[in-house]
Amino acid sequence: MTLILTAGTNNYVIQISDRKITAKGKFISDKTNKSLILLCDDGRFIVGFTGLAQFPSSKEINPITKKAGFYMQDWLINTLHDIGQQENAIFSIAEQLKNKLSVLYENPSFSRQRLTVVFSGFIDNVSPSLWGSLFISNFQRGYQGECINEAEEFQIFQVCSNKEVGSRFVTSFGDTQHIKPNDIEFLSDLVGNKDINMSIIKDGIEKRFRAIAHRSNRTIGENLNLVFLYNDPHSEPTVEFSGADSSKKAPYSSIIDLRQKKAPFTIAHPTISLTEGEFPKKIFQVNRNKPCPCRSGLKYKRCHGQKKKTKNNY
Repeated sequence: MTLILTAGTNNYVIQISDRKITAKGKFISDKTNKSLILLCDDGRFIVGFTGLAQFPSSKEINPITKKAGFYMQDWLINTLHDIGQQENAIFSIAEQLKNKLSVLYENPSFSRQRLTVVFSGFIDNVSPSLWGSLFISNFQRGYQGECINEAEEFQIFQVCSNKEVGSRFVTSFGDTQHIKPNDIEFLSDLVGNKDINMSIIKDGIEKRFRAIAHRSNRTIGENLNLVFLYNDPHSEPTVEFSGADSSKKAPYSSIIDLRQKKAPFTIAHPTISLTEGEFPKKIFQVNRNKPCPCRSGLKYKRCHGQKKKTKNNY
């Protein structure tokens, strides 16, 4: 089962998860991407899931490939897109998704399978934007991995930043049995430290995640997927991959844009392809108004992100 950690403050939200899939204890892949980016009328969220990932022998028709076989990633993409035909506010979307999951799990093939779907990001219908998180689960009953043994009915749990919760949060989902109390304490102190930069925070979260994975005796994968959202509603989400993956293609997170009611727009399973050189450990997207990574002191759009001018020969 996938481990998902989410952490952040009122300035940023990070979701990190492993890319490993197993079925009945057998290894399937460690190159999957189990995250989506959801843009809706009142917020921006990283969507992740843990538990039931695929059921290839199912007679369910995959809504994207149109072939038999159930894959949760594709089902979520298609279902959230369909919900966007009627709803584009996060809590209404979550309620509709819970209902559709309940119908899906009437299928005897799935009824005993545990599943959690996590939404973490920013609520933008207030100023400034506030971080918010909710999850839908049929087995997890708290934000720090409190679980029941058997799958039951799906429930929604939610929290948003306020005076009671504080200005930072760390939550865990899925394969949480290997997390120790000092892991959460360390991560909470890390994300709450205003005197260190984001690169140090990212490295610290990644190293702690790997330490937890090491304790799991390989039930948690080593290849990781990291997604970042920032408080500024105009900033771009950032997706990074970290690990020993030597493939020349990386699955970028699917994007589901529900901001226009009754006119959802979805990009499913985009990939980043490399034609030269070796696959880097990290792929990232730079905001054009942020400092260029080359440390020239210029904004990215004025440096390596500068658009090339086309010579006019007329």
